[in-house]
Amino acid sequence: MIDFTSQGWPGRGEAVQLQIREFFYSREHLSISNGLLTYDDRIVIPTEMREGILELIHTGHQGITKRRERADLSVWWPGTSKEIKSMVESCQFC
Repeated sequence: MIDFTSQGWPGRGEAVQLQIREFFYSREHLSISNGLLTYDDRIVIPTEMREGILELIHTGHQGITKRRERADLSVWWPGTSKEIKSMVESCQFC
């Protein structure tokens, strides 16, 4: 994704590997900042780090709206909001 973002994306989503195709549709928001892939002003979180980030965002058990607000300040990946909703809905404390 960093290569596509810095060198240019193909004209069609079908030309992109399946694993990163979901990023194709958000490509206009992606850029490189200090070597990090960003979505507008938020850091794009790699798949292997998302669970840990979700746990950090969930700290305090303040519900879906507060979790989404917290994520919107700093992190992004395709489906962030949906994953936050799923986590809160499955939390017995929340």
